[in-house]
Parts: sequence; structure tokens; C-alpha cells
Amino acid sequence: MTDKRSVSVAMPVFNAGAYLNEQVDSILCELEPGDELVISYDPSEDDTLERIRQYASRDPRVRVVMNEKPGIAGNFENAIRNCTGSVIFLSDQDDRWIAGKVKAVLSAFSNPRVGLVFHNGYHTDEALNIVGEDLFTRYRVHKPFFLKLLMPRYTGCCMAFRKSFTQAFLPFPENIDAYDAWIGLIGELRREIFFLPEKLILHRLHGDNATPKNVRPIPRIIGARLHLFRALMKRRPGKRSK
Repeated sequence: MTDKRSVSVAMPVFNAGAYLNEQVDSILCELEPGDELVISYDPSEDDTLERIRQYASRDPRVRVVMNEKPGIAGNFENAIRNCTGSVIFLSDQDDRWIAGKVKAVLSAFSNPRVGLVFHNGYHTDEALNIVGEDLFTRYRVHKPFFLKLLMPRYTGCCMAFRKSFTQAFLPFPENIDAYDAWIGLIGELRREIFFLPEKLILHRLHGDNATPKNVRPIPRIIGARLHLFRALMKRRPGKRSK
């Protein structure tokens, strides 16, 4: 990256619960005055809207947008489309960023051939106690690409990409459930993905979040993989991001 930086964070929220403030605070500590946190709101049953509006009212870096395409993928897409920064970070609503995350990720973009950065991190329990191995070890991120097609494990909250890279993966395919697998595989096919070994996030697992903690039924897994593969075949890699 050059000395000029422009960072956006895309955060979809829905029934954000008890962990939202901790996550937002950890993000804002990483942002400079010209950066932005774009929060895409899905209509919720708790006080999520009130809390994100309070953040927006007292911090000009926080911007709230309404989502009209319900669901996780639709909410992420809405947040991404509303980002204006040259580099966009993805964020869940219930994790905690580790100090120095933005600086470490931006350094990876000093290589102009990198369009997508996927950094390391840890799963934790509700209290942010680390559970098991780091994500790169657990999901074998350096396994051969044909195995990644069969078992793609890209964690969205560990991703950042150039705004120009969004042209390669947006819009998300219809009925896609693993939006992060879609982005990661596009990055692999375009040879623009960089795996950053630094552990820069505590990815919280708890009873209400969307990260699956149990193995899904085999027929559902196979159906999702076939749908993802067909979508990839229809989407040509195109030109490299700049």
C-alpha cells in the first residue's frame, strides 16, 4: 500500500446481542479518522438498531445502512456495496479484533498482485478463551486446490480485499450460503489471494452465531458444494485487480 490509505469495514448485524459493543470498540481502535465502519442492519428483535445508531451519532466513522436483502450473504453484500474505502475488511458482529490487525493486513497489500488477504486467528468460546489450534492449522489452508473445492474453509471475518476485487465476486450467486468460500475460491482462481500467518482475530463461537459448530448432514454439504462449483464455472476469473 502507499502512504495514503482508505479503509472500510463491512459489518452486517442481526440480533447482535451482548457482544456487539466489544467488537465495535475493538474495530474503532484500529481505524484512523478517514476510515469507516459500515454497519448493514437486518431488522432485529433486540436493541441492535438503537445501539448502532448511538455509535453513528457520536463517531463520524460509523455509518448505518439498511439491508433489503435478508440473510447472511445478502447482508454482507449490502455492507460491502456501501463501502467506499480502497481496502475493505469483513467483520462479524460478535468477535474481537486483535490490536495491529489493520496495519498487518495493509502491509500485505504492498504487493500489487494481491487482491485478497486471508489472515490467521483463533476460535474462542463465549468468554474469548482460545479453543483448539489456530485457524490455518485447523483448516489446512495450504492444502491442494482440488481439496479446497471439496472442503472450502475460508473464514469471512479473516478477509480483507481491494475494492476493485469486489468486481470479481459480486453479486453473490443466488442461494449461496457460504459467501466466504465463494470469495476465497474466486481469489484462488485469480491467483490473487495471500495467506497472512499472523493471528489477528478472536473468532467467538457461541449459541447464537452463524458459524456451524456441528457437522451438517452429508446431503446438505454435497448440495452446497455442487451449487458452489456450478457458480464458479459460470463466473470467469477475468482480469487481475489493481
